Amino acid sequence: MAYVTEEVREQQQRDEALAGMLGITYDELMQCQWSYQEDIGNDNAVYGRYIAFGTSSPQHILHKIKGLEEDNRVEIDNFDFDADFDEGGGD
Repeated sequence: MAYVTEEVREQQQRDEALAGMLGITYDELMQCQWSYQEDIGNDNAVYGRYIAFGTSSPQHILHKIKGLEEDNRVEIDNFDFDADFDEGGGD
């Protein structure tokens, strides 16, 4: 039996919630190359948060994502990530 730590379980729950917000499944999100990023000003204030999808992400999944911009980014200002959020991705 595989041992799953609480940290791994919490990360999966955040990823599942993110996938739901994006309008895709958790499995589809894990097939994509993506990262959490912030727009930080010179004053170190956070002015925006977004998920950026890599060019190797499957196009049929990207087409399903709600709010995906031309540069393969989705603003997620209303999504509550923990302060220790790490980059995600299916690779």
